[in-house]
Formats: sequence, structure tokens, C-alpha cells
Amino acid sequence: DTPERLWEDILRTIPKIHATGGQRWQVHDISELTDIDETVHWIVNSYLYQDSVGTIVGEPSARKSWAALQLSVAVACSEVDALWDQPVLIHGPVLYYNLDDRRPRRLKLRLGNILAYYREGRRDFDIPFKYADGGLDYNKQNWERWMREDLDRMEQQYQTPVILVVIDTMHKAGFNPKDWGAGVQPFLEGLTNISLSKQTAFMLVHHTAKSGDRPENIRISPWGSVFTGASLDPAWRLTRSPSDDRDDPEYSHIYFEAASKEGPEMIDPLLLRYGRDTSKFEVEFRAADIETRILAQLELNSEPLSQAELARRLDVADTQVSRAISRMERRGKVEAKKMGAAKMITLPETSQQSEF
Repeated sequence: DTPERLWEDILRTIPKIHATGGQRWQVHDISELTDIDETVHWIVNSYLYQDSVGTIVGEPSARKSWAALQLSVAVACSEVDALWDQPVLIHGPVLYYNLDDRRPRRLKLRLGNILAYYREGRRDFDIPFKYADGGLDYNKQNWERWMREDLDRMEQQYQTPVILVVIDTMHKAGFNPKDWGAGVQPFLEGLTNISLSKQTAFMLVHHTAKSGDRPENIRISPWGSVFTGASLDPAWRLTRSPSDDRDDPEYSHIYFEAASKEGPEMIDPLLLRYGRDTSKFEVEFRAADIETRILAQLELNSEPLSQAELARRLDVADTQVSRAISRMERRGKVEAKKMGAAKMITLPETSQQSEF
């Protein structure tokens, strides 16, 4: 059942994967788990935690960089107490790899506008924030050592560890969508090593061209490979909403979804409403509509969900869910089947495609 295009991608990737030498793995006794601290230290509640390597994915013009910078300011600026609907619990230094755009004037405009948004108009660049505008490439041998040196220098300057590192974007850090990121796994392993040793969170901004696809798991499909994407956690997905843009043309409307292995069973998606005037930062948020919330639940489950279970998870009346499912079924967004007394809901089957 594998599409021909996918086989082409796989066969093109195989020659680029080589066996290399390395250290032998360690086997630990179960008793070593006794003293492990089980606490999850949230930086932004439900959205980002320490020692994580996560991702922000979305189609072009889905405000990924805006979201990454707003997160960065929320963490670096001690005056910020919340990011959208969740409290910011840990503040500290942020390192931002501005690889995608590289124009300092645009970074200044965005950062200044976001600072002014939180500080009632004040744009002082006085937060513990540093940026790099090029050079990071995980295909180079010494990238991990150089990154550790950056983090050590910042820790020495600010007298506190770096809380967050943002890499914007993976396509400019060495990722090649044509080989499904065959060389990216050592990079993710290196980031995980740094994250565990320094308790630093990483967020990797990543483009996806699958604007029409709604993948089952946002940690996987935008990366093109289960093996590449499944280890990324937490995961944010930003999706444009053309229908809301048409109804409200003065604003850009972006659906925000978040998922985490450490978080609650499900975080309800948000609709972010951005002002189109780029000379200032303007964003509002509200809960997404019931259809978007239903889709988000179905995407996080490989098995069908009953209508009653959806109503329980969304905390809404069964009749509301029933009407929404009927509308979505007519438009081909979901499939509904009777199984005994239950009505089971699932996403339509879609063929897997490569990103480009």
C-alpha cells in the first residue's frame, strides 16, 4: 500500500545512512530508578517543560516565528505571567537561532512589538536574550561542542542556566526534506544530551507543506518520518484558517494545537487572532470551535472514538457533538459507523505523501 512517491524517497535515503563507530551503550539496574525525581518542571504550564526537545510545526505564513518569539519573550521577560491561556512558571535566559530570516531589522521589529505588547508600549531590549543569525548546521562535526560553549558563556554572564533554545528553522540548520531528514537523528540525540545535562528546553521550528493534511500525530507527520518526529515532545502545530480570514479580513486566524507526553490527556486547541498591521503586535485567543476540537481528539488517537467519549473529553452535551459530527460527515472530514449501540467516529483514510 506504500505510494510510489514514498518508495522513491526511501530508496533515495538508503545510500546516505552509514554505520559509524561509537561508545557501547550502558545497561542499568532497576534499583537505579529509586532515587529518580519524577517531577515535571513546567516552564509554561502544559506547553513546555525543562529537559524537553520539542517542535513548532506549520505551513508557510502560519506565524510560527511569531509564536516562537512570543514564547521566547514570555520566558525571558520576568514581567510576563502567561502565554495565551497558560501561566509562565519559570523565567530565564533564552538563545534564539534566527536562521530562517536572518534579517536583524525584522527580528528587532518583532521582538520590540512583542515586548511592547507585554509592557504597555515599552520596547527596551533589556531581557536575557541572545541570538545567532547563521552558522548552525548539524552536518558539521563540532556543532554540539559549539552550542555547549554558547550556553556556558550565557550561563556565566547571567549567573543562571539557559532555560530555552529556539532553532528557527530546521530547514536552515541542515535538514533536507528530500531525504526525509535521514541525518537528523544524531542532531536530536545531541540536543537531548544537552537538554538532560543542562535542563534546557529546545523548540525546533519546522515547515510543513501539508496544509491540507491533518496528520494523526503532530509529532510525526510534518517531519515525514515516524522515526524522526516521534521523539519530539512537546509539539505545537499552527494551521491557517482561510474561512475565518474571509469572515474577519482585518485579522489573520491561526489554529494552535499542542500535545505532550508529559501533559494532560488533551489541551483544547486555541484560535489565535493576529492583527494584520505588522508595525505592532496584536493577538487575541479563544477556544477553538467544536469541530476543530473533535478533529484534534481524533488525531491523537489511532483508534476510533465513540460519540459519547468525544462528548466526555470535550465536556459538552452529546447533542452538540452529534450535530457537529453530522456536519463534518457531510463535508468528508470524519467517518461515522454504528457498532452496536455506539456511534464510532474516525478520520477518513488518507495516503501518505512526502513533504514536497
